[in-house]
Amino acid sequence: MKLNTKPRKTILIQVYAPTEDKEIWIKEEFYENLSKAVRENKKYGERIIICGDFNAKVGNEREEGIIGPFGLGNRNENGDLLVDFCREFKLVVTNTWFEQKESDRHTWISPDGRTKNQIDYVLINHRYRNSITDSKSRPEADCGSDHNPVVTSIITRLKNTKKARETRKCNFKKLKEPPIRVKFQTLLNEKMQDSHYENNKVIWEEFKSDIKETINEVCG
Repeated sequence: MKLNTKPRKTILIQVYAPTEDKEIWIKEEFYENLSKAVRENKKYGERIIICGDFNAKVGNEREEGIIGPFGLGNRNENGDLLVDFCREFKLVVTNTWFEQKESDRHTWISPDGRTKNQIDYVLINHRYRNSITDSKSRPEADCGSDHNPVVTSIITRLKNTKKARETRKCNFKKLKEPPIRVKFQTLLNEKMQDSHYENNKVIWEEFKSDIKETINEVCG
């Protein structure tokens, strides 16, 4: 699903991955199809959000800016496949980066209630990780399922289908404050490092968009 958001469009992809006991070729076929879907929809830095039941345990150890310190348990084979996929497309597993007591991090409970695993996730491009303000499982939710929902809060703006006549100016005066200026420089550097310019025609548009995004985030 595509959302017309500002300053870039948002692509939402919902998934249901094979379970751990499936043959490896089935798992590889799933990630090949998912990779194809990402490549076909990703254009010029659009925000990609992939969510659903990955049937994967990514574990509780940090991994290269992909997995945070609030995962659960030990990583399994499906977890390795998910981390490799995230590494290829520079994605972050958001609900492993927000603090939650260990007993509440699970997203699935076995029918007998004895086994609890974290296998549902919300992924986002690394460059847009700062737009995520919260991402956690909600074990208290009564939704008639053996899965707990993962609720993610994202800062975004819907794009107006009509051209606005009002001219809005950024508050550049804030950049005179050293902490604000340092924050602006840091965020802009991160966005530029995560950018992959495909050809000369989009370099300027990408660079201009990175500056606009950063100044809006920092100065308003």
